[in-house]
This record gives sequence, C-alpha cells and structure tokens, in this order.
Amino acid sequence: HQPTLVFYGRLTKKNRKATLADELVSDPKTSQYRKRKVREIEEKSRAVTNKKWKKKGNQSKNTKQTRN
Repeated sequence: HQPTLVFYGRLTKKNRKATLADELVSDPKTSQYRKRKVREIEEKSRAVTNKKWKKKGNQSKNTKQTRN
C-alpha cells in the first residue's frame, strides 16, 4: 500500500461527526437501508392489522344477516 492512498482515504476533521450515531444518520447508504427496513416492517404490520379488521367486519356482517 502506498502511504498517500491511506491518507486520502481518511475523513477530514470537517467531515467527521461528534459521535458514531451522527455519522450513521448522515450517511446516505445507511439512511436508505434504514428507510427500506422501516417500510418493510410497516407493510408487515399493516397487512396483519388489515386482516384483523376484515375478519371482524365479516363477522359483524354475518351476525346482522342472521338477526334479520
């Protein structure tokens, strides 16, 4: 390895953040990953929630029909 390549691979003081968490939040690759994972979790929870409501709705429709 050449010493100049190692030096230029480092972050400057201006580019460094105070904490590791700040660096992760400001990193575009990490933010894209985080957004994708949050979207996946929301879709899974939304699918389960919708199924519960549909079941309850069908049950209430069936009970109304049997009462009449």
